[in-house]
Amino acid sequence: MQKINVHFFVLLFAFITISMLYAINNVFAGQPKNFMQAVKLGKKYYKTPVGANGKSCLTCHTIADITGKGTKGSLVPIPPFPATYFPKFKKASIYSNKKIPYSLQDQLRHCILRGEGGFNYGPNSKVVEYLDIYLTYISNGHRIHVPMTKPKKK
Repeated sequence: MQKINVHFFVLLFAFITISMLYAINNVFAGQPKNFMQAVKLGKKYYKTPVGANGKSCLTCHTIADITGKGTKGSLVPIPPFPATYFPKFKKASIYSNKKIPYSLQDQLRHCILRGEGGFNYGPNSKVVEYLDIYLTYISNGHRIHVPMTKPKKK
């Protein structure tokens, strides 16, 4: 009986700790007073590890790749001005050919969860929102690469 209680409290403590870390990452993401402060906060999150494995966006995607000034040194090449490639359509699952819309924020959540070993940020995440603002800001004024029509079936 005593052994069960100890395990229960250890699990409870771990659950509460993880929940608090998730809340801290979202609640204390910062409260910018204007748009440019939101851009700077997004740039900060781009460079700051938000996952358990100590990786940040910058670990895999160099700023040179994003700004279009070169691609040397990048582990995962991304197109210059990444926000111009979203939204896009991706397969709903590996078992289906159905395509669903996929936003830049969806891609950011995927990278944080899978690439950085971070939390699964929900749709109201401030971290993801500020990363989106930063990437959209540096993509501003560039040609959009999103196809405007559905691909023809072959």
